[in-house]
Amino acid sequence: MSLPSLLLRQHGRLSILGRRHIWSTQLFKTNRNEEDDALRSGTRDMTYTLCKTINGVPPQRTFDVVSQIHRYEEYIPYCKESVVHERDTKTNWPSMASLRIGFRQYDETFICKVTCDKKHTDHFMIIADSVSNHLFNGFKCQWDITSHPHRPGSTQIKLSLKFQFKSALYNGVASIFARGLTTLALNSFHKRIIQCERGEIEL
Repeated sequence: MSLPSLLLRQHGRLSILGRRHIWSTQLFKTNRNEEDDALRSGTRDMTYTLCKTINGVPPQRTFDVVSQIHRYEEYIPYCKESVVHERDTKTNWPSMASLRIGFRQYDETFICKVTCDKKHTDHFMIIADSVSNHLFNGFKCQWDITSHPHRPGSTQIKLSLKFQFKSALYNGVASIFARGLTTLALNSFHKRIIQCERGEIEL
């Protein structure tokens, strides 16, 4: 899934160390100036891929946290409300959800069709496609959560996001504030996953 608070404007690498756990993030982006101009003008989708590793946390735990969309409001900055409207009748995983995001004078709610899939024991996928046509020309977020190939008991995540707001103003705001919002969101996901793994918070 996908979140406006995860809009990215950061190059390089972010690493957060905590006890046995390492949260490392690598961003792959196009030319920054070119991307900024396209994003502000609304002439091109903003697309990026984010890869990260969480040591000491299995894929199932990571998937459990990310798929609990209704609890985002408890820990994701600027997420004022997170609601699951529909669930899969067989798995009880969310299939339709909405997020209300408030940042400064901006306050918007958008709805996504959510697809959660367990490919096999250590490979999970979560895809969120926005159905809020009033806000986006397009928005798609995809999480690939797998077992790390070289670190037993650890998780490797690939997050792909593609979006374009209908409003040139919103595209401009995203290009300016996205870096700080992204850092806050990543820290929050990291903290939540570790807390759940340690048993400090019940899923």
